Amino acid sequence: MTADRQGPVVRTPYGNVRGTYEHGDGYEDGIAVFRGIPYAAPPFGLLR
Repeated sequence: MTADRQGPVVRTPYGNVRGTYEHGDGYEDGIAVFRGIPYAAPPFGLLR
């Protein structure tokens, strides 16, 4: 699997998010990948 140096940028209400374009076996056209995006607050206290 390889990744291009410059990837897609998505604008959100919380700021821009930069991803990468990755190519490899099974998806020869490449896919946009966004990693490390928090999507919820962690549970704590009684919610755990």
